[in-house]
Order: sequence, then structure tokens, then C-alpha cells
Amino acid sequence: MARKGRRNKGGSHTKKSGINAKTSLTATFQKNNKGFGFIVFDGSEYEDTFIPPRVASSFFHNDRVSVTVSNRGEIINIKVIEHQIKSVVGVFHKENPTHTRNRPLKIKSKSAPKGWVVYQQKSCGEVIPIVSPPDKIKDGDIVKITLLYDDKNGSAPKGKVESVFGSEFPATADLEIIAGEFNLTESHPKNAVSEAKKIDSSQIKQEAKNRLDLRDTPFITIDGEDARDFDDAIYVEKNNENYILWVSIADVSHYVKPHSPLDLCAYERGTSVYFPEKAFHMLPSSLSEGVCSLVPNEDRLVLTLKITLNKKGECIKTECFNAVINSHRRATYTEIQNEYELNRSKKTWELAPHFELYQILKKKRHIRGSIDFDFPEPIIKLNKSTCMPEEIVTSERRDSNRLIEEFMIAANESVTEWVSNKNIPFIFRIHERPNKVDLDSFLALASNHGVTFKLKNNEVTPKTIGKILLKLENNPAKNSLQMHLLRSLKQAVYSSAKDIHFGLASEGYTHFTSPIRRYPDIIAHRMVKLAISKSSAKKVSPSAITKEITTFAEHCNVRERHSIKAERASTKLKQVRIMSTHLGDHFDGEISSVIKNGLFIQLKHPFIEGFVKKESLSDDSYFYDENKMLLRGRRTRNEFKIGQKVAIQVANTNLIKREIDFIIVSK
Repeated sequence: MARKGRRNKGGSHTKKSGINAKTSLTATFQKNNKGFGFIVFDGSEYEDTFIPPRVASSFFHNDRVSVTVSNRGEIINIKVIEHQIKSVVGVFHKENPTHTRNRPLKIKSKSAPKGWVVYQQKSCGEVIPIVSPPDKIKDGDIVKITLLYDDKNGSAPKGKVESVFGSEFPATADLEIIAGEFNLTESHPKNAVSEAKKIDSSQIKQEAKNRLDLRDTPFITIDGEDARDFDDAIYVEKNNENYILWVSIADVSHYVKPHSPLDLCAYERGTSVYFPEKAFHMLPSSLSEGVCSLVPNEDRLVLTLKITLNKKGECIKTECFNAVINSHRRATYTEIQNEYELNRSKKTWELAPHFELYQILKKKRHIRGSIDFDFPEPIIKLNKSTCMPEEIVTSERRDSNRLIEEFMIAANESVTEWVSNKNIPFIFRIHERPNKVDLDSFLALASNHGVTFKLKNNEVTPKTIGKILLKLENNPAKNSLQMHLLRSLKQAVYSSAKDIHFGLASEGYTHFTSPIRRYPDIIAHRMVKLAISKSSAKKVSPSAITKEITTFAEHCNVRERHSIKAERASTKLKQVRIMSTHLGDHFDGEISSVIKNGLFIQLKHPFIEGFVKKESLSDDSYFYDENKMLLRGRRTRNEFKIGQKVAIQVANTNLIKREIDFIIVSK
């Protein structure tokens, strides 16, 4: 659904703007289990392109590719840049599994395969030849294989069996499996680790002499209970009718120098990746949990913003400093929320100005039309020894969480405006206006659920989306409609060109507040430091830096999407595992989406989504009404549509495909 209207099935690249002769574009190759594929170009400028099976057979799912395009928009050549999938888990077959829907891959090898492994995820699928399987392996065993690519001959990869799990694989293998599938590693290169270990607190003492000393300012960090690294510390003071918001961010860029081993490692990763078991950090732990982390009662180097705001929340002045702080307290969201409940009416409470400013900023952002989708996120509680999920609940955003969110938004906007006014190249976080066709499609769907809305003068603004959200508030299908509305919007991306952030109704935005876990924030810090150092700023070549930032932004966009996919795959695997302990059990759920093949059902406890296949609806023959997004019985005229409450039974789970199958039952 996210790509609706973007597929070009003509086999040649459709351009949305002029392309010079033999333009080279980067993309991701996505395979289908029927043998064909699609080239998904980076960014939204070019449409996805259909690739027939005879060409697709030379590529593997999720390959990063370079695509040469003619001035007529035709694909001339496709070349693999990187194979993103290094290992997979699948089912071993001694004979070519012709019973599957996958097309057998053509093998250019003198040695005939002695087995095959079927790897299948959602719509993608591959059949991988195995040349030397272990002697004791049995037909139907679940195995993990390393992929052996043969780019020289352009033939399909072969597989080397690394682990034989038998009929099922243990939860302790989940992290290893996802990491292999997404080519992610927890450990860092030796030269980066070595460089990080040479950095210690003695360097802070020496550097502190050259910085603004804010160690007596009562900064506080507020994070989750399980947080191990602390990027940001805040403090608010009230000065007559104005508020001064101090935001100090770990000065990671002081330690991570351009082109150093640490920098190359951080750039390659682009971001930290968070799994239920553990995090794969962008930086070595001696930095992320050591000298960069704003732990209490320790001197730390920071980039500090001093933002003066009036009682309406309007920014009067922004100042940026290289500083040193000593955090006075490490607090959790739960602690601060409890304190707020006890002290919310006390003007003398030390955090009273913090919550006053939070309420002002929240109101201001609401008035300007900032969109606030409050979707629950799954929180997976694991048995630490078995890695089996014991419970999957939803996260809770309380005032203490929102306070930090508001302050970070204010910091990101203020620093963007401050740098922009100095005409320094910068990395922006932009969110383009939605495509009106996509929004019209959503409004048509919403109208079928009793929500009517007409666009004034065909204009789409953040306030438009806010008004739609208000209309959805008391609708039975609210949760599902909100999700479909979100899917009608575009993705936020990094860019060297300033543009709006539609979702936040912001004229200029960046990511500045999490340099421990995001590489774009390190780039933003370097540019801020350039602006602070006026003499250095005069020597820069804006065009050269902008070109470099463009490359950084494109790479970070790819890495961000990749990490999100990995995190979702890991979460889905745990959701399948917990439902495998509930086979035959009954739950109440809500239809979250309807497609021609069936229904997606969202459960609250545990917080998971499963699928009801259309053929399992045995009371009638159902057909799909695409315009209204519902299934309707031909004889009974019974309907299944989004937002509808249903009772289900857990029918089947499949760890390999990461699927959960439900059937509808009567209460």
C-alpha cells in the first residue's frame, strides 16, 4: 500500500523529471517469490521499476544496486553495489522443491547441488542451491546458511550450511538470524575500538579549559529505566516573563573526527539498531556508554543551546556554545511523572518551570497544526536466559515523555534556524507535503466509515491532517483509519536542501539531539561548530560541503530504512513466538486492514497482528471491494471492514515466514 501508484510495470524506468544521458542512480532490488523483481530507487523522485524473471534471477532480494538510465528513461545496466543479506534461515530439501512457488535459480556450476534451501519472507522468495550439506541433515530441517555470491559470473548465490536446527530453531538464535539477514554486526572494527579506548576522561579536563563552564547549572537527564547512554540533558529557568531552555547534547563530534576509523564505522552503520535482546550501537560502548554519555556527577563535553522563549513559546533568541557540564541527576520518566503528579500545583517545585514551558510549547505546536499520531509501540519483555517473549505490551507516553519530546523539537528547530541564518551548509530533516492523490484515496476510505471531510480549496496543510484526526476521534475504526492516514503521508528523510517538515508543521528542522545513536546528528554538530568558529566558517566552500552532505544524507536515509526493517523483523519474530504458545486460544481483536486475500487483525493483549485468510471464511464466498476496502459475502452480504471488532482463534504460526494465522470464530 505504501507504494500504491508508484510501480512502473513497463520494464523501463519512468522519470518524473529530466534525466541526463546515462544517469547513474542507486536503488534496492526487491525480489518476488514468483521470480520477478522491482528496483526501488532511493528517494521519491523516480518510480519503482518492474524487472522480469530472466533479469531478476541474477540478483538477490535486498541487493543494493547501481542503475544506469538513458536520457529516454530506459534502464541500460544494473550492477550490484552490495549484497545486504549475508545469511538466511530456511527449510532444507534434498530434491529441487518444485512444489514451492519459487522459480529454481539457474546454476552456472560444474558441481551439481546436493540440496536446496527455500528462503521465504512475505512476498519475496529464493531457492538456494547447497553444494556440500552436512551428512546428518534431513529433508525438512530448518537451517541457517551463509550465502556465497558469485558476482564474477553473474550467477545466483549458493549456500553453505552453518547451523542445523531440526524441526524448529530456538529463540536464542533469533538475534543471530536477524543480524545475518540484515548484515548487521554488534562488534565494531578493531581500529575503531582501539581509537575509542584511547579516549578517556583526562581529555575532558584538558578541553574544559577552552569551553563555557556550565558545571554549576543543574542539568538533568530524563530517560527510560533501561537507558544506558544519555545524549541530552536539560534545564529550564524562568526570567521575568520569559523562559530560558538550556539543552546540552553530548559532543560526540569532538571525539569522532572526519575520516577517522570511528567516523568511518559510524558512517557505515548510520544508526544504532535496537532489538528486543540488545542494541547494536553505532559507536563502541567506551564512547556511547562512557565519555560521551551524560551520566550524573561526571564532567562531560557538550554542545549547548540557550534558547530564550516568551510566554507564548516564541523563540526570542538562540545561542550555541561549546561547553562543559556536570549533570546533577539521572532521572527516569516514571520518577519525574510521579513527582509531577505530587507537585503539579506547587510553583516552588524545582521542575515547575520545566512543565510550564512544556505546556506552552505543546499548545503552540498544536495551534500551528503539528500532527501528533499517538500510536502504541510494542514493548517486548523477554526471559533473559531463553530469549522467549513473556509479554508484549504497549508503550505509554506520559507528560514526562512528552516534555522531553517538546524540548528536543524546540532544540532541533532553534538550531536549524540559527545555522540557516549564518548561511552555513546544513543537514535537514524534511517531510514533504503528502500527495493529494494518496490523501484523496484515504478520504474516500474514511467516508465509507462515516467520516466525511472536504479539502478547502484543495489545499493540504498540517492543520488539514489535524482536523481529519479530530474527526476520527470517536469513530469505531479510529485506530485503523489513523494508521491508513499515516500511510498516505510521505516518509521523513535527510537532505542538504532546506524544506518544510510537514508532520511537525515546521519551516526548518534537523536531527541534532541524538549523536550517540544517529550519524546525521554528528554532521549537524560539525556544521554548528563551524558556525560557532567564525574564522573557520569563512574558509569553507559551501558548494563542496553541500555536495558532501548530500551524499551523507542519501546514505543515512538508506541505513535508517534498513535498520527499521531489521527492528520490525525482530519484533515480528518475537510476536510469532509468543503466539505459538497460544495455538487454539481465543482473543478479541480489531480488523486493522483488509486486502483481497484476507484480513489483518490487531490484538491488544498481547500486542500483535495476525492474518485471517479469505478462504478460511467458510460461511460464504467473499469478494474484495477495493473502493471501500472490505470483504463482502456473495450470498449473506456479510461484511468485514477496518475497525470492526471480531473474535478470533489462533490457528497457526510459522517462524520461518514470520506469519500468524487466525480464524474468525463466533462469540
